Amino acid sequence: MPTLSFAVRQECSRLRGGVVFFCLATGVRVYSLEVPAAWRHNVEAVAQSDMAMAETYRRWLAGIATASFLFLVSCGAPAPRAEQTKPDPTKETAYAKAIEQLAALNQKAEDLIKRGRTDEAAAMITKGQPIQASLLAAPHPTLAAMEAISDLDNLYARMLLANRNDVWARTFYVKNVTRWKMWEPQTADTSRRLQQAEAGILECDRHLRE
Repeated sequence: MPTLSFAVRQECSRLRGGVVFFCLATGVRVYSLEVPAAWRHNVEAVAQSDMAMAETYRRWLAGIATASFLFLVSCGAPAPRAEQTKPDPTKETAYAKAIEQLAALNQKAEDLIKRGRTDEAAAMITKGQPIQASLLAAPHPTLAAMEAISDLDNLYARMLLANRNDVWARTFYVKNVTRWKMWEPQTADTSRRLQQAEAGILECDRHLRE
């Protein structure tokens, strides 16, 4: 067995624990030299210290992971805001006044047509169209508003039909048919206006066939 060199012996004298093997390779033969058993105690202490450090490091990483998760959750998308209810224009005083104004213009136009004063009637219809548009702007017009809107379109269709603008007249009658077929609940007035519009369509079709 080859002996340890002085340098190796000096190095071994500084070791404090465990089992250490020195392998000296000479050619194809390998010699193992066992370190004395007296060195084992300090090596075990070092190993235990390393395990404690590893456990501390593991806990530190777990704490970092938890903090990161909580941070990401706190930075998530905010909770959706409750949608604010938009005011209903049909509940406003101005809406009711607009219905009254349009109904009054419709009545004046109707009277003028009966007296043969069609130009003046046309002026009343034109004056009522912006009011009609404002009533239609509401998401859900009231029945009174829809009646005034429908009556204005009926007057306009009659004026167009009298002037043999049959295609345009038919367009306004179709609008009224659509309105009153979809209206719920049906009433005697809604049924009468529906029949009135359907009769207007038939009259337009008769003119178009001539």
